[in-house]
Amino acid sequence: MATRARTGRAVERERLGAWVLKCNPSLWDLRALLDTGERRLTSWAVHPSYRTRLVAPGDRVLFWVSGDGRDGLHRGVWGLGPTVSEVEPWAETSQGFWRTPSEAGSVRVRGKV
Repeated sequence: MATRARTGRAVERERLGAWVLKCNPSLWDLRALLDTGERRLTSWAVHPSYRTRLVAPGDRVLFWVSGDGRDGLHRGVWGLGPTVSEVEPWAETSQGFWRTPSEAGSVRVRGKV
């Protein structure tokens, strides 16, 4: 707690265990990705914040699926791996697996995993 009081931030590199990347299937169509046969992610959109500036290559990352469990997409940790780059500016050029164009258009940064 002394560290947090010093910086006012809840996450600091020296106390980091792993990043959690959250997939909400009601916003991003995980089922459609799985139906293509793909089982691997190479990047993930994240909201810009002081935390995104802390991400470094080699950091551990957990892929968490949220939601109500419909379509057999049970919530929980679905993957573990490393980041391979710092977070970078990004703009989606297509809707991809986003359920709505507005969700795709809200992507401003991504991390490569």
